Amino acid sequence: MQGEGGVRYILRKNPTRSKEIKANRASKIASIKNLLRTQNLYLKGHKKANPTIALKKVDAKISKLKLNKIITISHAERTLSIAINKVAQEEEGKLDGCYVVKTNIPKESVSAQLAHDRYKDLAKVEFAFRTLKTTIEEIRPIYVRKEKRTRGHVLVAMLAYMIVKYITDELAELNYTRKFIIESLDKIQYLQYQYEGKVIQIIPQTLLPNQTEIINKLKLNLK
Repeated sequence: MQGEGGVRYILRKNPTRSKEIKANRASKIASIKNLLRTQNLYLKGHKKANPTIALKKVDAKISKLKLNKIITISHAERTLSIAINKVAQEEEGKLDGCYVVKTNIPKESVSAQLAHDRYKDLAKVEFAFRTLKTTIEEIRPIYVRKEKRTRGHVLVAMLAYMIVKYITDELAELNYTRKFIIESLDKIQYLQYQYEGKVIQIIPQTLLPNQTEIINKLKLNLK
């Protein structure tokens, strides 16, 4: 879609996200129905209870869950009733999982698919920076002041991120967390000491099952 000033709007829909949103909406509607049943039971067991108050409680939850266009509640003879607007529900569901990528690069230079792919790559870069700042390879705190030392500190952090990312990508199918992988590798300790003028090296011969899996997947040789 072409906008003013040469701005392009690329429309996309994520099927997985669409299913998640649809399931979430169904869960919200189910919670409203459960609250309605609870309030009806309360009204039935408490003859002096005010139906208007019960109605306000349900309406408040409907507003909180932003389902006003889909659900309406009424009461008659001390019983609350629910009405679901299927048309409004289907209409709202049309946008589930939809998003827009905005760019000013003309379509003659970059196709819609390529622009979308580069946008997804940008999300990976942002994730990498967040990871650098907050997780195992955290770039902060920085205890250096000079420019060269600061650059060196950042470079080491980025190299650490690349190494850890490679390890976690290679081990993805094992479903281990990044922290668990690093801790498992850290516990494999190589010992070296001197005895009667000789250097003795000890490499672990027996590993835990998870350590063996990690070592084999990474094709590492401890010898």
